[in-house]
Amino acid sequence: MRNSLSLLFLVAVAAGPSAAATAATAAAAVPVPAAASASDTLTRIESETLVLKARERQLAVRAAIAQRQNEIAGRQDEAARLGSPAPAASPVVQSLEGIGQHQYATLRFDSGAVVEVRAGDMLAGGLRVLSVESNGVIVETARKKRVRLPLAGNAAVSAPAPAPVPAFAPAPARAAVALPPLFPGATGSER
Repeated sequence: MRNSLSLLFLVAVAAGPSAAATAATAAAAVPVPAAASASDTLTRIESETLVLKARERQLAVRAAIAQRQNEIAGRQDEAARLGSPAPAASPVVQSLEGIGQHQYATLRFDSGAVVEVRAGDMLAGGLRVLSVESNGVIVETARKKRVRLPLAGNAAVSAPAPAPVPAFAPAPARAAVALPPLFPGATGSER
């Protein structure tokens, strides 16, 4: 293509000034070389690539934000499930008794009913007793929320009362009684 433009120019110069103007006009009418269109295509592809990379980074940031929000919501749900106060209609701990793994609690309901429970028992309203401990009773609601039941008044831990130790009065002094010998023929000193 260059050779044809050069040849056209040389012919125009040889023909004269009016032919040179005609040759310049003809050169302007020749289509843009392939190198120019290739650079335009590469520029367009590069700009599209930059836009796609920016969109990819934006999506990655949005995904990270969503993940962090889910983690925070999960932690808040867990904290609410473990630390929520007892529901209004829940029973009240009247007393705690027992030792070690054999602990029982006496619960009083709003209706006045009194029930003795231990870990694993089911209560009215979908409550399940998770544990009876020396400092309270933990139940789980139907919605899987853990709740510590309130103690009634100043309900204290009531461990089984120790049996009173009988006070032994010293036995009255008795007169010494002579015992028979251990074997025949022995005197009292061979015992």
